[in-house]
Amino acid sequence: MSVDLLKGVERDLCNLGEELWNVDGPDDVLDRVLERVSLLKAQLKSLQPVANLLRQQPIKKALPNQKATKVKHLIRFAFRKNDRKDSRHKQLRDMDCDALKFCGLSYNTEEMFKLNDAEFDILKRRAADFLRHRNLSRALYRPDIDKAVDSTFEDPEDEGLYRNFMQVHTARRLEFSIRKRKHDEFLETPATATSLPEETEPPKPKEKLDQAKYGDVFAISVEDARFALSFDEHIGSIYLTNPKNGRKPGDKDSFLTAWISGELGTDLGKRGKLLGY
Repeated sequence: MSVDLLKGVERDLCNLGEELWNVDGPDDVLDRVLERVSLLKAQLKSLQPVANLLRQQPIKKALPNQKATKVKHLIRFAFRKNDRKDSRHKQLRDMDCDALKFCGLSYNTEEMFKLNDAEFDILKRRAADFLRHRNLSRALYRPDIDKAVDSTFEDPEDEGLYRNFMQVHTARRLEFSIRKRKHDEFLETPATATSLPEETEPPKPKEKLDQAKYGDVFAISVEDARFALSFDEHIGSIYLTNPKNGRKPGDKDSFLTAWISGELGTDLGKRGKLLGY
């Protein structure tokens, strides 16, 4: 939007303000006008500056004033058990994953709590639309915000909703990471190339998977394993090993080995527990 157009909007709003002094109408009509004004206030005062910052700040450079830390605080406010009398923190749990993170950049916890009901309701309903119209979701997947979101905490009030939030965040981060990698590979591919490089064959199951050769080993939860295996496009060969000797019926000694993409492995590692040798 040009500066001249914004000045025209300002003049129209001034004229509207003058006209409203002469309006003698039903309350519901005035309430709708005030709702639109509240929406403009939320959009222009809090959301738009953050949108501009996300566009301008390089993804590899941390946001100023520890803004990403505010995301962590709002996520904890939303999902932890809260003794405040109102249910505002529970309502935040129902927001879209990216919309909640964006609100964390735009408001600290106290500011979110002090919003009047009309402003809070508008923010809850329209934040996702604001992100979509400005194509900002990708800008939220940057190292400082990812680190803030991955700062896990114990005992969320609703384990299912919190896990769903984290799974959506992980899935979208993986999606954007793959898009970027493919875009970078496309830019680096010579114009004369006619085919994609062949996929590297995974080692045979008989090969020893030692840490020195293959890197760090993590223990992950059953839920995270199920989540990872739902990404068909990131799953390669899967092997089952049944030991032959000396095991009692019922012992859990058979094991699965699944070859997955590096992007998915990195995200799972962040959720898992590093094992030492």
